[in-house]
Amino acid sequence: ADARLKLKTAESARIAPAKIAGPRAALADGDQALQEARAAFGRGEYTAATDAMTAASPRLRAAARDLEAMVTSAQHRRR
Repeated sequence: ADARLKLKTAESARIAPAKIAGPRAALADGDQALQEARAAFGRGEYTAATDAMTAASPRLRAAARDLEAMVTSAQHRRR
């Protein structure tokens, strides 16, 4: 949720779409991993569900960090 909010902030800060393409793709991958984890959990495959989310977490954190840096940089340039 935090990364998605940062993506919206980056979009409203008018950061070039090419710059936010990587983080946007990471968020889409994270959504896919979440769906897979939910499906695995529903089947009772708790280890697979945990593994799916554990693998996705670092990518999502990196995307959020990158987006925050882009927004901060854009704000400093406008002042």
